[in-house]
Amino acid sequence: MHTALTATAAAASVASVNGQLAESYRLLETAYRQERRAEGSIRLWSLTLLGEMADRLGRVADARDHYKRALALGIHDAYLLGAYADHLLA
Repeated sequence: MHTALTATAAAASVASVNGQLAESYRLLETAYRQERRAEGSIRLWSLTLLGEMADRLGRVADARDHYKRALALGIHDAYLLGAYADHLLA
């Protein structure tokens, strides 16, 4: 099932590396909170993106929270594990 969260995550991912990091983070964070019907994989992707964006914004505690929430979904994802490992190593 495709949701508004999917579209927002895709747009925010691109915009976050094209000079709109803070705005993209806020937009995706809001969309994540509002979307209740998204599949687990979309929620995991969104939380991973939020973690990466928070890291780039210097929001270490927020990044850690996003990564932990993504891990708590119980979906094995190598990209998430790599991003979280990078976060922990930094």
